[in-house]
Amino acid sequence: MHLETCDAFIGLANLLNSARYFSSGYRPDLLEAEADRFNEAFKANLPLLWKHFSENEVTHELYLVDWRLSMFARLLPLDVRVRVWDNFLRVGEDYFFKCALGVLKLLGKTLAMAGNDLGGILKVSQQAKRAASEASSKRSEQQAKRASHN
Repeated sequence: MHLETCDAFIGLANLLNSARYFSSGYRPDLLEAEADRFNEAFKANLPLLWKHFSENEVTHELYLVDWRLSMFARLLPLDVRVRVWDNFLRVGEDYFFKCALGVLKLLGKTLAMAGNDLGGILKVSQQAKRAASEASSKRSEQQAKRASHN
């Protein structure tokens, strides 16, 4: 884990003693409430992309379910994925939704450029791993530059 010892312990305690992790399980009625909450946050935080998805009938079922079931395992590079999992254990399911919005924001321009082609939009959302890896590499380079200047 990339967390400090205390935070890692809190994550473990949360995992063992809490219903903070997808408390809806897989019950359709609760999953729908969870999706409604995500869609509200999506619309509020990324209104142009939300409108683009709505106009092209790209619903959360086409991407969010896979992201949830795999906890981004098929989507994010390992170094990013581990940090997401650590913080998910530390914070709870709200962190998952923040990450999903972050992935959509990261891919926003590319998704918008895919136009009205549903297949193109879905293909871009599956290629997020490359985009996240590039962002992670850029962040590592910036950290290395800062460290060399100190």
